[in-house]
Amino acid sequence: MSRSAGKLVRRSTSAKQGKVARQAPPPALTVAAFASTWLHGRSISLGLKPNTIAGYETRLRMHILPYWGERTLASITTDDVDDWRDRMIEARKLARSSVNLNLTTFRTMLGTATRKKLIHEKPEVQRLRGDDEERPWLTEEEYELVVEAAGELELRKLAFVLLGGDAGLRIGEMLALRRTHVEGNTISVKGTRSKGHEGSTKTEKGRRRVPMTKRLRKCLERLARERPSGDRVLARDGDEPCTEAVLRGWLEQAVKNSEIAKTGISPHSLRHTFISHLDAKGVPVTVIQRLVGHSNLATTQKYLHMDEDRIKAAIAALRD
Repeated sequence: MSRSAGKLVRRSTSAKQGKVARQAPPPALTVAAFASTWLHGRSISLGLKPNTIAGYETRLRMHILPYWGERTLASITTDDVDDWRDRMIEARKLARSSVNLNLTTFRTMLGTATRKKLIHEKPEVQRLRGDDEERPWLTEEEYELVVEAAGELELRKLAFVLLGGDAGLRIGEMLALRRTHVEGNTISVKGTRSKGHEGSTKTEKGRRRVPMTKRLRKCLERLARERPSGDRVLARDGDEPCTEAVLRGWLEQAVKNSEIAKTGISPHSLRHTFISHLDAKGVPVTVIQRLVGHSNLATTQKYLHMDEDRIKAAIAALRD
């Protein structure tokens, strides 16, 4: 994006002296010119993973920019978006989930453009509805969108989502987590909290040490700096303890703002997501069991998902 275009993004309207300010038309910035700045800013501010950035880049390069690149942001209407969605469906080259990811990415871009006053009114972007809406865990793409949405809401809400999806903590373990339990790159899970009462973890294996991802560690460090008083990692204003209802409300808000086509996502879904993603990356089930604190291996295995691609890969490995 050129330096002059960057100035357009930051420019605000102002009234001439002695005259009433009037709303100026939005700058004639194209989707292509806005896209690189949008993705770079999102990557820096939200600490996106490399594979998440790569996914965005692929959707932009393959599906969004070829269709929208030369269009100005301010010229896009809801009807235009509907036509694009219909064309993707009619082409029959993309799965419904892929179409929805393209739509969600574009809607997120338009939302950012609206907040920057590059668009006066954001066009509606309607996703397709499908069977995957009821799946009780999030794909990596869906999870990253929820992480982004939580980060745009509030730091403690981002911390909550990451404690579930990047560290696999139970909701009671999050509620009982103290700052003294976070040391270096590790979280020591020592207790749980439910209905206002705190106690030890459900089993001895529940007491565990969980390594943190880089972004979770940075998030907790920032949270400690911004709220220096109090001992709880997750707390309401005045260091009042959070409740399960509060955390459910935070997640509901993040999922809604992420605009993913999902229903029934709960705090436990974040833990389920953590387990599923580790399994998909080939982490041994016994290691996953230790990370999440299951006393029985059979409990961990209930969370695993064997898809056709992995079955075919296993047979291919056998033949080789």
